[in-house]
Amino acid sequence: MSVLATDNFNRSTGLGANWTTMPAMSGGITIVSNLYVAGIGGQSTSGGYWNAVSFPNDQYAQGTIQLQASGGGPMVRINTSTGANYQYIVDNPGSSATLAIYYFAPGPSYTLLGSTTSATSVGDVLRLEAQGTTLRALLNGVVKVTATDGTLGSGQTGLYFYSGQSLYLDDFEAGDLAVAPTGRQNFMTLLGVA
Repeated sequence: MSVLATDNFNRSTGLGANWTTMPAMSGGITIVSNLYVAGIGGQSTSGGYWNAVSFPNDQYAQGTIQLQASGGGPMVRINTSTGANYQYIVDNPGSSATLAIYYFAPGPSYTLLGSTTSATSVGDVLRLEAQGTTLRALLNGVVKVTATDGTLGSGQTGLYFYSGQSLYLDDFEAGDLAVAPTGRQNFMTLLGVA
């Protein structure tokens, strides 16, 4: 596993060149008080994806919750060839205390893939992983929801919001889920027998 993207959002304004606002979502995104937030209050969906690197098919994205009045969280396998219209999202429970994985399409259209009852707090790390057709939502490193879907096989990573400036996120991180061979595996690979 390797980290391919990080952003602590420690700047006064502007997402910067490494971010692209999601055209399929109705609201914008911005930086407020060194945090990543929905930029247009009252809009139903907002989001952005990391454009500075191409991510492998098996990937993850995560962020730290700083305010949780409503939904939002990491996104994976964002399809940028269709205007970033399709992706997987993990929805922060906010006041409903329901952690869920969705397939998102224009409309907006949300297809629930899996959910659980799970409260969150400020400072919690919310993470979404895509590995093959398996999707996992993790809270502070613990798997809370597992789902299966093969609709999207590749794409970018990013952060998503629902319902205006009601969720702030910090410390974005994204990368690949590949596990490097270790010990005997490395040795056998060098010998050409594994």
